[in-house]
Amino acid sequence: MAIQNPTPIVVEVSEPTVYDSFWATRLMIQAPSPTGNASAFIELVPYSIDAQKTLNDVKRIHIKDLWKTADEKPEVAQAISSILSAINVIVNS
Repeated sequence: MAIQNPTPIVVEVSEPTVYDSFWATRLMIQAPSPTGNASAFIELVPYSIDAQKTLNDVKRIHIKDLWKTADEKPEVAQAISSILSAINVIVNS
C-alpha cells in the first residue's frame, strides 16, 4: 500500500513524473522481549502511483521507543495490532 507523500517530488524527464506517495521498501520491528523496549526501522522511497515507478531516494525512519509511540498515537497502536494479528493468521494457517 502506498503512503502519501505530503511534498510530492517531480522529476523532469521526457515526460514529468509526479511522485505523490512513498513505497515502504523495508519495515523491521525489534522487540527482544514482551516486557522490554521495542523499536522500528522503516525505509521509504518516493513512488508514483500513476507511473508505478519508484525513485532510489531512501528516507529512513527509526522509532526508538515503539511502545511509547503506540501509547501516544492510536494509529500506531492499531497498526501494530494489525501486524501481529496477520502474523498470527500466517503462523496458524
